[in-house]
Amino acid sequence: MIDANAHARFLLVEPAFQDFLAIHFRYARQAELVQVLKTKNSRLAKLLASYAEVVAAGSPTWSQASFERIGEAYRNFNKGLLDAPIPRGLDAEQRDLYRTTLESQALPLEDKATDAFGKAIEVSRKSGVYSEWVVRAQDLLREYQPDAFADVHKPRLLDAELSRAVAPDFGTGGR
Repeated sequence: MIDANAHARFLLVEPAFQDFLAIHFRYARQAELVQVLKTKNSRLAKLLASYAEVVAAGSPTWSQASFERIGEAYRNFNKGLLDAPIPRGLDAEQRDLYRTTLESQALPLEDKATDAFGKAIEVSRKSGVYSEWVVRAQDLLREYQPDAFADVHKPRLLDAELSRAVAPDFGTGGR
C-alpha cells in the first residue's frame, strides 16, 4: 500500500518535472533571461515540495526516484545556467562578469544535485532496495564525481543465449 501511494504521488509530479526540464535559458536579452530564471526557480520550489511528499510516504523505491529526480532538476538548472548565451551588447569585461555571475549561481546547484543523488543511494543502502533509480543516480553522480562509483555492470541474462526458453526433452520413452 505504501509503494502504491508513493508511486501514484510520484506519477502525479512527472508532468511538472517534464515542464521544468522544458524551460531553457536561450534568451539573449537580459530581461527575458531574468523572467525565465524566476519561472524556473518557482517551479523548482514546487517540485521540491511535491517530491518531499513522495519521500514522506515512506517507500524506498519511490524515495530513491524522488531524490534522483531532484538531482536531475538541479543538474538541469545548473547546466542551463552554464550554457546560457551571453546577452548582446556587452563588452569583454561585462561578458566576463556576466559569465562569472552565472557560474557563481550554478555552483550551488551542482552541490545540491550531487547531494540529492547521494540521498537516493543512501536510501538504497539503508533499505536494501536497489532500483533503476539508484543506477541512474550513480550514473549522474559520476558526471560530477568520476571516481565515486565503479562502472555499473548490468547482468546480461536477458540477452544471453542460456536464458532463452528451452523446451524440455521428455524423450520418447520407449515408443
